[in-house]
Amino acid sequence: MSNTSKGWLRITYVSFAFCAAFFVGGLKGLLVGPVAALILILGNVGVILALFPAHVSWTVYTLIKTNRFDTPLKVALLFALPALFGIWLGLSIAGSVLVGLGYGFFTPWVSAFEAFRDENESRKFLHCLVDGTWGTIKGSCTVVRDFADICYHSFPLYLKELRESPGSNEVQTLRLIHVPGCIVVGIMGLIVEIPLYTIIAVVKSPYMLFKGWQRLIHDLISREGPFLETACIPIAGLTILLWPLVVIGSILMAIFSSFFIGLYGSVIVYQERSFRRGVAYVIAMIWGNMMRACEIRGKELLDAGAITPTDLDEWLRVKNGNEASVIGIGLPCYSFFHFLLHSIKVGSGGLLLLDGTEITYQNRPQDRLIDWFFHPVMVLKEQIKVIKLSEGEVKFLEKIVLYGNNSQRMEAWENGSLLPQDALRVAQIQGISRRMMGLARSVSKFPTYRRKYRQLVKALVSHSLEKESISQSIEKDSSIKSSSVRSVVSSIEIVWHEL
Repeated sequence: MSNTSKGWLRITYVSFAFCAAFFVGGLKGLLVGPVAALILILGNVGVILALFPAHVSWTVYTLIKTNRFDTPLKVALLFALPALFGIWLGLSIAGSVLVGLGYGFFTPWVSAFEAFRDENESRKFLHCLVDGTWGTIKGSCTVVRDFADICYHSFPLYLKELRESPGSNEVQTLRLIHVPGCIVVGIMGLIVEIPLYTIIAVVKSPYMLFKGWQRLIHDLISREGPFLETACIPIAGLTILLWPLVVIGSILMAIFSSFFIGLYGSVIVYQERSFRRGVAYVIAMIWGNMMRACEIRGKELLDAGAITPTDLDEWLRVKNGNEASVIGIGLPCYSFFHFLLHSIKVGSGGLLLLDGTEITYQNRPQDRLIDWFFHPVMVLKEQIKVIKLSEGEVKFLEKIVLYGNNSQRMEAWENGSLLPQDALRVAQIQGISRRMMGLARSVSKFPTYRRKYRQLVKALVSHSLEKESISQSIEKDSSIKSSSVRSVVSSIEIVWHEL
């Protein structure tokens, strides 16, 4: 077959694949989209409305009980709460509707195009029909579950931290001298930023539209970028068709963000520049790499009898994971401690992850949030390194981070630990354990963490059940063998007596 015929055949194949994926994806979007969107919208809105009274009562109670704000600031915040909760209801419900519609209708559509990346030609059409159907519905349920975790677990934990913050922390006061400035700057920000961002987004949108089309068509003709592989051409073609929607979405996002950018000027006027919460956010990025390590350590502790299936079951049953502290806090801390300890033992200048990747000051991502997390962890690592823990002291610190203040469990686990006789040494070890527990509590508040950690705990439960079944099987085999030996011995004795 000539090259020209092959070229035309390829063009025909790509055109057919694109049209098939376009119409099949659209049909899946019409069939699956309403179901997935309805699950996501009703689920999120149901969570919002069901927990709204609890959110109001929790917030009011926290504002009254906390010692972080002085009385005038508490009164001002209480008066502002109705407006803040009204904004929360409006934005959260509107966001749920938009996300539900977008996710429900476009995910099955895009999945039809992604099916053509499969190398097996005979399976492409099957994946084009199947992909993005049940998976989209399951994805909607996952989104609802993660959102519910934020509203039901993370938000109350933040409020609890605010209520129980020590009195030594700096008290935020209502500085009346700054209130006029906050109001003026906020109004100026809204007046300036909203029209400015809207004008910039609208004026630049034609350029973004045609420049994007130009680039995509150029890549299509020259077979570059997303059009390099034939299998990627259908989904790249969909990108060309949907590019106007991307441009419209960027305009809406620019207008939406302009409200917050405008109001943020008043926040800058008032607040003291402390963003310690950013530390906890970035912890989740590295902590995600440690989930697998946490599972490995959990299996080791199960095999050693340091944690029990009862501990795992208790964590799965309680509403607040931090209440079952051995699994909710102790296990992640234990894993994190060995993560730092391993980095020290191999002589790493930074943090050595489970996959062998080393993060140092030189190759870390150049980001302020990374610095806020990376530096405290490196300080903690250096503190452990400097005090040069003996093997017995390492075992003692293992007990503290795993069991916390549970002295009974600490005494019951014989791991070869050695209690230091020096009170200063004990204080140093306890200080390290408290810092690691603080990291674990901060990470546990973030979305997706609870769901992923719950999967980890279930994997440990499965490991425990599998181990138990193997033990029972071995005991059963031993019992059968013992019974057989006894029967043989009995037979020999009978024959001997007969003789």
